[in-house]
Amino acid sequence: MKEHGRKGRHHSISKIRIGTIAVIAGCSFVMLFSGVYSGLRGGMDAGVFAPETVVEDQDIGGLGYEDGKAAIQKAEEKLLSGIQVTVTCNGTERRYTAKELGTTTNTDEVLAAAYDRDKSGNIFADFDERKNPARYKLELSIDEKALEETIGRFAEQQIIQPMDAKAEFNPYARTFEYTAEEAGQEADIQAAALEVKEKIEKGAGGTVEVQVHESQPVVTLEELEENTELIGRCSTRAVSNANRDANIRLMCEAVNGLVLEPGETLSINELVGERTAEKGFKPAPAITDGKNLTDELGGGICQLAGTLYNAALKADMEIVERVHHSWPSDYLPVGLDATLNWDNKDLKVKNRSEWPIYISARLEDHIVDVAIYGQPCEYEVEIESVILEEHPEPQPQVIYTDELAVGKQETKVKGRKGYEAVVTRNYLLDGKVVSSEEISRDTFHEVQGVVLRGAEGKNK
Repeated sequence: MKEHGRKGRHHSISKIRIGTIAVIAGCSFVMLFSGVYSGLRGGMDAGVFAPETVVEDQDIGGLGYEDGKAAIQKAEEKLLSGIQVTVTCNGTERRYTAKELGTTTNTDEVLAAAYDRDKSGNIFADFDERKNPARYKLELSIDEKALEETIGRFAEQQIIQPMDAKAEFNPYARTFEYTAEEAGQEADIQAAALEVKEKIEKGAGGTVEVQVHESQPVVTLEELEENTELIGRCSTRAVSNANRDANIRLMCEAVNGLVLEPGETLSINELVGERTAEKGFKPAPAITDGKNLTDELGGGICQLAGTLYNAALKADMEIVERVHHSWPSDYLPVGLDATLNWDNKDLKVKNRSEWPIYISARLEDHIVDVAIYGQPCEYEVEIESVILEEHPEPQPQVIYTDELAVGKQETKVKGRKGYEAVVTRNYLLDGKVVSSEEISRDTFHEVQGVVLRGAEGKNK
């Protein structure tokens, strides 16, 4: 019994000793791992660049982010200013740095890569990364468009520009003074820019000469003279009315000397604006209600519009907008008039040629005359106005009144015929029509006259 008891106690002591050893060993491992971890983490500072991090020749290891960024930017500046290219043209030279020529670097990309290289979150990998030196090179990137523009601006200042022939129009004398063209120079910007780009990419710099060639002007004197001919003209006779003449003269002055470039449209309403007394317009007879002539500011201005319209038709201009009167004008064939009203009735004509159009307009001795100069049409232009139908003037309405002496008669509304008219622009070659363009198809409604007749005791 005693022997058995001693044996059981011996086993219990052994188990206690083994457990104690295991605990001690575990604690030792934890302490050892903690020490290793602390050692791995000890040299790591999350706010700085890893040791031996070099960008170009700048060692930024141990620097904080902002200081490292500043150092990299300094390296960038040194790299870009160190590459210099001298550009010459016609004996004049200019030295440019790579930066001035539109060159940049991948600074932001290198900054991010250098800063993040030991910050992956894997402690062992980051520890190994810190033990290995890292070198980064800035890569160049060239903006070819900016490069060409810079060289182009320099070269353009050194060369002799070709001069086109010029025409100076005198709308009063209706004459042109010409300046002949002059040859000039053209710089080969693209070739020079390509050569500069290659030198920058090699980081060597050097000198590049911009090649210059003779350049001819676009417009010659001969071409200009051929395209400033009289191409359209119209004259109409104005009635003798001082105020009406004053209004027409104001309109002529507004149009006189205008130059319409190719594709440009002339709008009379936009040009003149509202006709007001402040602008010098006077009251004169104008159609107001479609039946009567009454005095209005600007009365008579439609005569300039109609005359210009006919000249524009003959000059082969595009008619963008035109409105006819309530009845035909006395000074133009039926269907060839044009009215104006601020601001819902306009005359708009467009230059559809390849050359400028010059306009002269004047009023002399009651003659409104508009002449248009520009590029001649390859065909002879003929304007044809045809009355398709003519409607007789209705019998007038007679109103008897005692306000007039018996037997006396007064016209209150003048009766007028009605018309259907079509206007065509014909293009002729050797006297034969080769094509036609319908310009307008107008209806002028007949107007019933109103007559006041004196009668005793009547007022109807």
